[in-house]
Amino acid sequence: MKPLRILLLLLIGTLLGIFIIFSAALVAGGVSSLPSGKLPFFLTYTGLILLFLLAYEVQLIIHESGHLLFGLLTGYSFSSFRIGTTMFLKENGKLVKKKLQISGTGGQCLMVPPDTENPPFLLYNLGGVIMNFITSAIFFLIFILVFRYGRWSVIFLFLTMTGIVIGLMNGIPIHTETLANDGHNAVVLCRDKEAVRSLAVQLLAADAMNHGMRLKDMPAEWFTMPSLVRMRKNDMVTAQAVLRENRLMDAHRFDEAEEAIELLLGKDIRIHGLYRNMLLLDQAFLRLLKDGEQADISALQTKEMYTFMVQMKDYPSVQRTNFAISLLHDKDTEKAERAYQKLVSLKDTHPALSEVLGELELCECARERAANTDIPEHEEE
Repeated sequence: MKPLRILLLLLIGTLLGIFIIFSAALVAGGVSSLPSGKLPFFLTYTGLILLFLLAYEVQLIIHESGHLLFGLLTGYSFSSFRIGTTMFLKENGKLVKKKLQISGTGGQCLMVPPDTENPPFLLYNLGGVIMNFITSAIFFLIFILVFRYGRWSVIFLFLTMTGIVIGLMNGIPIHTETLANDGHNAVVLCRDKEAVRSLAVQLLAADAMNHGMRLKDMPAEWFTMPSLVRMRKNDMVTAQAVLRENRLMDAHRFDEAEEAIELLLGKDIRIHGLYRNMLLLDQAFLRLLKDGEQADISALQTKEMYTFMVQMKDYPSVQRTNFAISLLHDKDTEKAERAYQKLVSLKDTHPALSEVLGELELCECARERAANTDIPEHEEE
């Protein structure tokens, strides 16, 4: 374990220890006045936990608002704002609510950069951390001022602590197979100009999809293939190549998409765990189109992928793949239809209708394969 990660865990552990000690003393008015009896004691600490979770949620909203604020201050425009599974975006000039769950994330604020080649990125990327620390300082001052007026002043202590915890978790650079936080991304962006362009393209593509544009209809220059050298060193650059593979799938250029997947899943390519799992879904789907019930989909039958697919059940490509597995591999038409109807229902809740429509088209390819008809010819660039 790297020293920074050890330090982060120690700091978080220390803060949680302070939470246990201070909250008990503050809420109960001292050790001598702690509630007697199991029920009052249980209710007191249940209330503390709920209060702490509320404070955490407030600081999570503040974190994403920090990205929004500093993005606006540096020339970005609003695209979408998500806390948990609740997402807000502009549609025909109005703010609408959608639903999106991305495994391993508590929230996300996506914005449209002012340009693709050299957009400002540092304040937008670290805006959440900055706001967590600023508000933690403010809440701590309030806590000191209102401490004498009652035990409920502990909420300001919790807001202080959760702000520091979220700030540290996102500010200290951490990179694992499934996590790349704001601090890590900021370091990568400062070191690699190609990563900056990749970030801009991802943000532009996400916004375009949220406004009804299909990946296959977006400018081809957005989807240039990054160099192997960069993808071996930088998973943010690899993300642009993943987006290119998604575009090939949307255009039904299946042979090219399969080649791209083989390359991106190579052991020497650095790739975020979320993107790796999504590529495995596409790979399994393409194998099902080719080989039907004889297709090798063992990569999806691991505990890790099962958990991932359950967590991401509201994501269109997951239900598209579930449909193909049930229809072509398991020969279970009823289960396939349930997956298909689940995908259809996402048209009302998923932020990118264009993405759902593209996945429904892929389902029709699977139906044609099941009926032993020819797969539609691949579209050209």
